[in-house]
Amino acid sequence: MGKAVQTSGIAKADTASRISLAIGILASFTIFQQKLTVLAIIGVALAFVAILMLLNRGQSARTISEQIAVRESKFAWLWLFLVWLGYGSIDVLLKLMAVKDTMSLLMLIFILAAVVMLVYNLQRKTKFNFASVLAGILLGALNFTNIFTYVRAHQELHGHTALVFTSMNIGVIALSLLVGVIFKERISKVNYLGILLAVVAIGLIALGRN
Repeated sequence: MGKAVQTSGIAKADTASRISLAIGILASFTIFQQKLTVLAIIGVALAFVAILMLLNRGQSARTISEQIAVRESKFAWLWLFLVWLGYGSIDVLLKLMAVKDTMSLLMLIFILAAVVMLVYNLQRKTKFNFASVLAGILLGALNFTNIFTYVRAHQELHGHTALVFTSMNIGVIALSLLVGVIFKERISKVNYLGILLAVVAIGLIALGRN
């Protein structure tokens, strides 16, 4: 994701991560054998339209992330593809993990990630300070909570995988829009329409899950 943002910008990188929903949806009706209904098909189609509308922030949004200098690279497409493939694959793997002992596996994963990143930062001779360590702990706690509740959602709605995948992806974007409002970003009519369409899409997928 970091390389994708550097070479293509935050908008394209974020779009690549969100349309990775296609991988989760495909897995829902193949690997996890969720029943494919007409309402579910319509709901999924509307969900992708809603995501694109929600991601359409226009030129008015002035966030820190949009001020990141884009470094042109002939491999920019590759980083975007890997973001799409990686995020989609992670969603599927989390669903597979949902049938296991969630807390034990999550703790093992996060401990392993901590060790790998610590070795990486020590190798790069990164300088640590109290503020960065505190911010890292807070971010890690939020990330752990996010993934834990996401896996729990898959466990509680084990027969409705597409609904969980769609709700999570749309929910993240919608919440980011609301945060943008707090920081006085202008939300376009397309964004508002996207939120409405997203609600309809999730409703159709929920109704078409049987």
